[in-house]
Amino acid sequence: MQPINNDNQIVIDGSIGGGSVLRVGVPLAIALNKPIHVYNIRQHRQKKGLRTQHLTGLQLLCQLTGSVLEGGSIGSSQIKVYPHQIFVPDKQHPMIQLPTSAAVSLIIQTISNYVFVSGKPIGFDFVGGGSHVNWSPNFDILMGVNKPLFEMFGLKMHIQLMKPGFYPEGGSMGRIYLEPTAKSKVILESGKVTEIEVISNASNHFRNDKVAERQIAGFKSIIPEVTKELVGYADSVSMGSACSAIIRYETGTIKGVARIGQEGLKPEDIGRRTAKAANVEIANKGSLDEQLADQLLLPLAFLPSGSQYSFERMFPHIDANFKVVQHILGNVLKIWKENEVFYVEKI
Repeated sequence: MQPINNDNQIVIDGSIGGGSVLRVGVPLAIALNKPIHVYNIRQHRQKKGLRTQHLTGLQLLCQLTGSVLEGGSIGSSQIKVYPHQIFVPDKQHPMIQLPTSAAVSLIIQTISNYVFVSGKPIGFDFVGGGSHVNWSPNFDILMGVNKPLFEMFGLKMHIQLMKPGFYPEGGSMGRIYLEPTAKSKVILESGKVTEIEVISNASNHFRNDKVAERQIAGFKSIIPEVTKELVGYADSVSMGSACSAIIRYETGTIKGVARIGQEGLKPEDIGRRTAKAANVEIANKGSLDEQLADQLLLPLAFLPSGSQYSFERMFPHIDANFKVVQHILGNVLKIWKENEVFYVEKI
């Protein structure tokens, strides 16, 4: 074990945002080999402190990097992480157990941020958790939007989902391998929509009711110009469904939206809600949707000067992630507003 040196410790007030402060700050600190102390975690949220998906992501990252986590418990208002204190063998591929419907994609975000910065590949298997839940990208979005965009920014995602997990029980199963690739200058611009792909999935519980097909029918009642549609059913411990839309542009950028099935709503309603969300993104003059605009801020900081993308509004996660990156790395990014669109650029 290396001696712990607090002289270069990074300190962040977590009240500037939510879980994204941890998903950005901790991987960045570990990759830079600097201790980090985050306090006032999720101070302004209804449920303050660490939640399951935050803690699981931190624990996995520390396990993979041989780092020490202090304060790692549900509800903790502060944590400290000391990087690279324990020897870990190369090419380890651990299996992690996730409780209930903890969002697997948020855990992947934590690990991918470390890979973006460190340039070291990481892989893990998971059992449990949610692959298709609210408030985080589902696996159809990961494959259709995150995967190609992440590769532009220097990371190749290898994703295998053997079993989906829907809200609230979860129960997904899969394998993740994140591999760094060469970085080059990226300029993402909006433009003309060339493809709209709709992906509708459901657990086998709903096969006889044709839930997945009905979600697509609902979507097409709002947006009939669908260029590709995929219907899927799978065994799952949890009953559920999801409808996702991948929107591709002539400029090469991609946006995504998704909605999950809800009790009391018809599948057609879920499809229509997804289509309405897709129309919002199509009208969005930015080059990225809200989720990708906040997720790609840290990777952007490590691209060549002049790399940039745009987004429609200064969403809270974008603002928080920008502050974390600037706090740790200094003045490496600039954000400005022009013609009702925000731009972020690597200086």
